[in-house]
Amino acid sequence: MATLSKKKNGTFEIQFRDGCGYRKTLYLGQRYTERTATELKGVVEKLLVCQSNSTDLDRRSTVWLETASVEIREKLPGVGLIVVPPSHTLKELWDTFLAYKARHVKESTMTLYGAVRSRFDLFFDKSEPVDELTKERMQAWKDHMLEEIAEASVASYTVAR
Repeated sequence: MATLSKKKNGTFEIQFRDGCGYRKTLYLGQRYTERTATELKGVVEKLLVCQSNSTDLDRRSTVWLETASVEIREKLPGVGLIVVPPSHTLKELWDTFLAYKARHVKESTMTLYGAVRSRFDLFFDKSEPVDELTKERMQAWKDHMLEEIAEASVASYTVAR
């Protein structure tokens, strides 16, 4: 299903055919050992089986991928082995949220949302990916607001509506 080859320069490559029959090659740099390349070949084969059968990857392979180097994980989408969902920015999140809410809430509530967004944009970078937003960073934002404005205002900004 997949073939592991070692080149003259000491690098490894894994060749396989995707679901449409196209030959793909996953190139590994020189810093990878034969053991790592062999393990990756096994994971590639399992990924191909999962794709053809529309099943989930087994736990062992999932853990292997999660602990693999960033370089390896970044190569897999390029050869169609995994699909990485698009990363949305905080600006896109706010734009989508406000567009939805504009149809469902009063104008006074939209004014409040605008004020919240203004404070949010002062603390966070608009181009930052949403998946980097953590509970701890949100708490830091709340603490920062508490230094500048009244507790009641902060509460109105951070309570889900």
